[in-house]
Amino acid sequence: MGIDFETLSDYLAQILNDDINLSFSETEKYETEEDKSIIYGLVCLHEDMQYYKSRSELTIDNLKKALFNTSAVAISNSYGFLTDVNPLFIELSGYSKEEIIGASYKFFMSPHHPKSYYQNILKIINSGNVWRGELCNTKKSGEIYWVYSHIFPIKNHEGNIHEFWSIRTDITQKKKVELELLEKNKALKEALQMKDYLIKEMHHRIKNNLQFLSSMLSIKSRLGDENEAELIKDIINRINSISSLHEILYQKAEHKNIDLKEYLDKTFNTSHFNLNITLSISGGNLHIPIETCSHIGVIINELITNSNKYAWNTNPFENKKVEISYQNKNGDLIVRYSDNGSGFIESEIKPGLGRTLIAKLITRQLLGTYTEKFNNGYAIIIKIPEQKELILH
Repeated sequence: MGIDFETLSDYLAQILNDDINLSFSETEKYETEEDKSIIYGLVCLHEDMQYYKSRSELTIDNLKKALFNTSAVAISNSYGFLTDVNPLFIELSGYSKEEIIGASYKFFMSPHHPKSYYQNILKIINSGNVWRGELCNTKKSGEIYWVYSHIFPIKNHEGNIHEFWSIRTDITQKKKVELELLEKNKALKEALQMKDYLIKEMHHRIKNNLQFLSSMLSIKSRLGDENEAELIKDIINRINSISSLHEILYQKAEHKNIDLKEYLDKTFNTSHFNLNITLSISGGNLHIPIETCSHIGVIINELITNSNKYAWNTNPFENKKVEISYQNKNGDLIVRYSDNGSGFIESEIKPGLGRTLIAKLITRQLLGTYTEKFNNGYAIIIKIPEQKELILH
């Protein structure tokens, strides 16, 4: 536990107001010899004041004598002109005593504080109250220095203020460290802003490149036969699924987690808007890691493509519905997909590219498991383990 400048000034303020009972046992609270010696000096000051007080000799001169050995002190009259300073104050300011006496505090003011700051100090001390706080001053050399100051109004026997005592502690080094920290924080903030800009620009360029590739493939599909066109269309949908993710990332300040519902809506509206399928998504605004979200988007895209090809082939005009739900279950992400098609005979299902892609994404990329149901419509439940960064907004 070390003594900071505010603590030291508070000790002095309490001693002046006779609002503390200091003893040498107070030194036991501190570890370093420097701190112990400071407390020792404060105790001596306190005992000197108690001694003078017990002998009815606690005069302004005796109090001044005790304070002058403890901290940088300046005394001014009621008009603000300096009438006395101690050697510590002289050393701090860089001026001689002859140059200081008769001057006002404006002599030391720096342009750091606005005029209103000083007006507030005057308002407080002229009303008979103690002001304490930080002041930025200028030395004779022009060098800036900082002090933590207590300014006390001293009243005469008639109760009128006739002097102001300013007790100061040099905190220049402390402020220097604070300023360096602020500069480092500013530089870090600017670096992070640049990083965010570069990340957004990267997502923007990836999105544009994917859209360009999608357009080229679309042109190619119109030039080939029907089977080739169908294959290219599936590839385009996969590209659009990934492109949707980068479009969301480009528009967001958050580059770590993605709103799953927003992404699934975006993917569906980009790739499957013309399929006459009613999509229902439930599970709230669950934010999940980007990589997980990307894989889920591709999986859902494949599932919708398969449903459109096989689930409703008996009646292409019926009310086609797809339901997607998800939840965070003890850190695991559970995703359920189902359609209202006629279902499949499991033994007759051929392992095509889409189903192979779904299986590998779930088991190899997401390290998950899944179960399927084929009667009364198709359904799949996917369990992705240990998604520690799932956030429900």
